Amino acid sequence: MMAAFWPTADADPQGSPQQKAYSQLWKPMPKLAFSRSMADPSWNTRVVTDDLIDEFTLFVHPVALGGGRPLFAGLDHRLGLELAETRTFDPGVVQLRYRYSAGDTRL
Repeated sequence: MMAAFWPTADADPQGSPQQKAYSQLWKPMPKLAFSRSMADPSWNTRVVTDDLIDEFTLFVHPVALGGGRPLFAGLDHRLGLELAETRTFDPGVVQLRYRYSAGDTRL
């Protein structure tokens, strides 16, 4: 979904100023995709099939969809995460950056 929208969002004449600014910021950033099934990454993306994850960055968009996939499906224990940073973007998008608490190495 992101790869279909953001690479050209800054050139969309109907796009909001926030979308255009975000697209210009996001496009040049290197990206990692943690996947065992992605075969053809694009848009400055490197696929990692097996790696240690020590930090999560989540973007919360103010949209109610009524369904979807769980972020951590199958997780059978509580993750020890500490909130490391928050940022707010227009129009109401919030970035939450979490890192593992000292001593918690399970994922």
